[in-house]
Amino acid sequence: MLPLSSRVCYAGGPGQVEPPFTILVCPVAPDHEHIDMVYFCRLTSGYPGVCHDPENPIFWFSERELEAGGALSHGVEVAFPPDVQALGIEAIRLAKMAAGARAR
Repeated sequence: MLPLSSRVCYAGGPGQVEPPFTILVCPVAPDHEHIDMVYFCRLTSGYPGVCHDPENPIFWFSERELEAGGALSHGVEVAFPPDVQALGIEAIRLAKMAAGARAR
């Protein structure tokens, strides 16, 4: 995970989890909402995963595709929802900044 905030360090006691970048409130029915905690992660090695559920494939998009607002899926242009587009672009920006900081 890309660390996005500082932590209070202490000896012993419970462990800590990185806070999410943001928390979304997503309506799924007129009287029901889900809370999505959004984390930005980067690979440290290997390939970025493949979903084992063919009904729910994973797609990876470049910064250019995100900035364009959509991508081809089975020959059809599909627009990104505004949250996916904005959060994806921000995740790439922060990952680039973190990579630059590690290189120094």
